[in-house]
Amino acid sequence: MLPIVASKFALSTGKVFSEETFEQLQLANEIEELKEYSFRILSRHRYSEKKIRQKLEHRASHKNVAAAVLDILVSLHLINDADLAMDLYQSLSAQHKYSRLQIKQKLLQKGLSAAVVANVLADN
Repeated sequence: MLPIVASKFALSTGKVFSEETFEQLQLANEIEELKEYSFRILSRHRYSEKKIRQKLEHRASHKNVAAAVLDILVSLHLINDADLAMDLYQSLSAQHKYSRLQIKQKLLQKGLSAAVVANVLADN
């Protein structure tokens, strides 16, 4: 049990609570664990929303839990596909060894949506 969840539920030794509260406790703990996992992996590498969703769904007990954590990450501006696509485009373009088609393919391989990739290519 993560300390933040224990404090939210005012847990103490010997405390008795209902099955519903226990389920809420489990859900809150899973969300906090997935948030910590997300912060850890995002501190090392940037991911598209699609890629981070896949990673979260792989670890989560249910897709709704993964979606809730993903919403938190987006609201904290830790995931932004448009910024990621632009940064990757600029990085690949600066290397002068990729055509626009190759850059497009690389952006799509990173899990960026076709619409986001099209916007970046149209802007450059």
